[in-house]
Parts: sequence; C-alpha cells; structure tokens
Amino acid sequence: MPLQSVKRGECVLELNFNSPEGAESIQSSTKIPRLPARFRVKSDKYGYYLTAKTSLPFVVTIFLIGLMPNKPIMWFLAALVSGWSAYRIQFVMHDTCHMSLFNKKRTNDLVGTGAGLLIGNYFPRYRAIHFLHHKYNGLVEDPQLPDYLADNKMTRKDFLVFIFEPLWGKRLIPYLKRDLLEADIVKTKIPRPTKLWYFLLLLLQSSIILVITNTLTEPIFLISLYGGMATFSLFLSRLRTLAEHQQVNSTYSDFSRTHKRNWFDTLMLQDANFCYHLEHHLYPSVQSRHLPELLSELTNDLHTADSNGSTMINTLVSSYRKLP
Repeated sequence: MPLQSVKRGECVLELNFNSPEGAESIQSSTKIPRLPARFRVKSDKYGYYLTAKTSLPFVVTIFLIGLMPNKPIMWFLAALVSGWSAYRIQFVMHDTCHMSLFNKKRTNDLVGTGAGLLIGNYFPRYRAIHFLHHKYNGLVEDPQLPDYLADNKMTRKDFLVFIFEPLWGKRLIPYLKRDLLEADIVKTKIPRPTKLWYFLLLLLQSSIILVITNTLTEPIFLISLYGGMATFSLFLSRLRTLAEHQQVNSTYSDFSRTHKRNWFDTLMLQDANFCYHLEHHLYPSVQSRHLPELLSELTNDLHTADSNGSTMINTLVSSYRKLP
C-alpha cells in the first residue's frame, strides 16, 4: 500500500531531544512494517569511517587554503571548496543527532559536538530543530519548510530564483533565526549555546583563521571560507532538500522522496545514504548503512511514483518542467 500523506493543523508537542524516538513523525497514516532486529545493529567501525569521510575534506581544505597563492581566482576557488566541504559535515551531525552513528549516546554526542564546532553549529540546537523537522514534516511547524515548499503559484522563473538565492546570501539570516521562529510556533524551547561551547568555538575558529590567512597576512581568505559556508553550503542544502521533500502543486503533507544512489549526488549533494530519504523518515533511528536494505526488503511497496526518484538533479528538472 502506498504511503499516504495527511494534512494537519497546528500541533504542540513536548519533544524529547535526547531520545531517537523524538524524531518519529506525528503524521504517518499507514502502518509500516515491523523492523527486523538485524537492522537495529550499529557498527562503530562504520561510524568512524563515515566521520572521517565527511569531515576530513573540510580539515584538508583549511590547510590547502593556507597554501593558496593570494589571487582572485584562488579566493573564488577557496569559497567553493570551503562551502562544499563544510556542507558535508552535516551528514555526521545528522546521524549523530539521531544517535544512530555509534552504539553509545556519549560517542554520538561527542562526535556531533566536535563536527558542529568545525562549522559553528551548536549540536543540541541542531538536534532539536532537526527533530522538529521529522515531527512536523511538511507542516507549518517544520523548520525546513521554507526550503522546499514554495508558493503553489510559483512560475519557472520564481523556481530558479528560489533555487539560486542562497548564493547571494538570502538564506543565511532565515537559517540563523530558525530557532527563534520554532520556539514561537511550536512552543518548544530550543537549546541555547553554553559559555563553554562559545569558548571552544572561539578557540577552534581562531586557530582555523590563523591557518587560512597565514597568520592574518592574507585576510581575504577569511571571506572565502565563511562566505563559502554562508552561501554555497546553503545552496547545496536547498537543492537536496527540494529534491527530498518538494511536491509541485501540493499543500502541506508528510512527504519524503528516495533517489537512486549515483556518483554526482554522492559527490555534491548527499552522503551517508541520504538518498534513501523516505526510508530514513520511516525508521529514523536505523544506522544509515542499513537504508539500502530497508528499501529492498521493507519499504518498496510503500513508495508512490513520486516518492521514488532517479537522481536529485532529475527531480529538480522535473519539478521545473511542471511549472508554468
């Protein structure tokens, strides 16, 4: 039976941000298959591998920028590579926030906190907001809703502007204000950074700045690093989120889309089997290495024609073509 979407009005829940079950959706209207015990098994080896795979590119990028000649083309290249490599760190934060990357909660918290410090993202805040996305997927309370649900009367021109506007910084301020918006709408207190976290952030980011600017002799690379993170990272995030959740000519609904794994999406838009996105939303506490098997063994019959895409780029092109 295809997984049906369901419309809901405003809902207020007290969320448990310290439990994997805190990310379960309130909207499912179809009974999903019982999860076999083997899919609950987590591999710490996989967790450390994924952490290195998605975090090391950013660390390497920092040192490479420090070696770049001080030329305009290098400033631009540094911004692109910084944005891309910083974007990939979120996949570690994502899996650790679900407590699915490692067996022990403490390990998930430590790795997630460390990954967040690299890109200036407070891990408890990230977890709280992401759990709200799972709880309210497609509803007005979903903090990611502005990234994938646009006006139903959107034209092709509007769609292109919507896709590319993060590149000129238009997504940055709304992204930073999400916790304030969610606290008001959902009546849930979003965790605030501690003084210790700010101290560690200052220490780490100061070290990064010294490296990329050659001890402040080439400050332009400071703009390249943080400018790339504030624009290109959020641009890639918007592309992926649109592909995962947008339905053209629809209203609020609990909808997620799975895509076939391919080299371009894996290089630029997703990792940690993020392409199996419906499977993740149905079983958010399952380690991401199991998601391909979930599709073949449990969830294939739950898909509709629209929830099973080919590639993320094809999904975006298809959405564009459906618009006037």
